[in-house]
Amino acid sequence: MDKMHNFIILKGIICISILFVFGCAATGVNTPDTNSAITSERVLRVGVTANAPPLIFRKEDKIQGLEADLAQELGTSLGKSVQFVNFKWEDLIPALLDNKIDIIMSGLSVTKMRKVRVAFTEPYLNSGLKAMIRGKDLSKYPSLIMFKYLKEPTIGVEKGTTADFLVQQAFKSTKRVLLSSPEKAAQALVKEKIDVFIHDAPVIWWLAAEKESDGLIPVPKFLSREDIAWAVRQEDKELLDSANAFISEWKNDGRLKATINQWIPYAFK
Repeated sequence: MDKMHNFIILKGIICISILFVFGCAATGVNTPDTNSAITSERVLRVGVTANAPPLIFRKEDKIQGLEADLAQELGTSLGKSVQFVNFKWEDLIPALLDNKIDIIMSGLSVTKMRKVRVAFTEPYLNSGLKAMIRGKDLSKYPSLIMFKYLKEPTIGVEKGTTADFLVQQAFKSTKRVLLSSPEKAAQALVKEKIDVFIHDAPVIWWLAAEKESDGLIPVPKFLSREDIAWAVRQEDKELLDSANAFISEWKNDGRLKATINQWIPYAFK
């Protein structure tokens, strides 16, 4: 009788454990270190490269930032839980096209070339590219146009970004250095391994504030103006329409501006 009783208890524990595992899989909302997503109609798989604060980044093993907040709100409006799926920047669009994710929400700039591959929502933020340098070098570059004519500076960029494309096209006489993240670029700038770092303005502002004590500053002028939006597969018209409706509603009632201002207080100045 004792053996039978113990067997029944063990069987019950196993069943509960299985239910717990599947329950967690169905409701998981923050998996920053995985590139395998749950496929379910109840889950919105959001592709990110979580290395670009304040737009999207990982802190204390949780995905945070402006895009993370908007993703959670979009998921709520769709009646879905959100699963963040982290990829290298250059792998985000291929992951979307391979149906590994449903949407990219990771500070993605709208470009003509990207429009060939994906469908963009209406832009939710107007931004652009900025440069960050060491403060002591400010007099060395009185005008950004000088970048074009100097063998120096050595310019750091993140591979596959619009900053990378800009440097290849507009600053051909300079040395281009590929870096895996904005944080690594800031470190390289402090250690004088590069002379300039170019990235999206919100990222540059954030890093310059973080690294102020290390003498890093943003160059005031923009190098370009760009729209930031979300990307879905071109055939996924239902999700595109739903995301656009969400953006329109949040723009009209002021919630979008308020959310942006929480992370980028200078965005509308």
